[in-house]
Amino acid sequence: MADSRALFARNLRGLLKERDISQGEFAKMVGVDRTTVTHWVRGTGSPDLGKLGPIADALTVPVGALFAEGNTPQRPQPSRPEQTIVELDDDRAMRELARLAADAGWTIVIRRPKT
Repeated sequence: MADSRALFARNLRGLLKERDISQGEFAKMVGVDRTTVTHWVRGTGSPDLGKLGPIADALTVPVGALFAEGNTPQRPQPSRPEQTIVELDDDRAMRELARLAADAGWTIVIRRPKT
């Protein structure tokens, strides 16, 4: 049985590669320095417990998948497209939503509320 630091390092490397996310991009996503991510990927460091949630969220996996043995966990594939309707009346919020959606690879349609 591999130790948790080695499992985390292996899974993190695989998830970053699978999602084509650089260590620098990932560092910004979870609010740490790039060198911190480098230590995690090499297995020479491990994240604080408080960072596990943001790490899992950024990679769209459950926290347990970061320490899974066997194959590197894959991103869950939805069985059908989901639709979420959100009404925003703030231009800044709409731009932020569009940016987040583009970063996640989503397609969105923005409709302005009728006035």
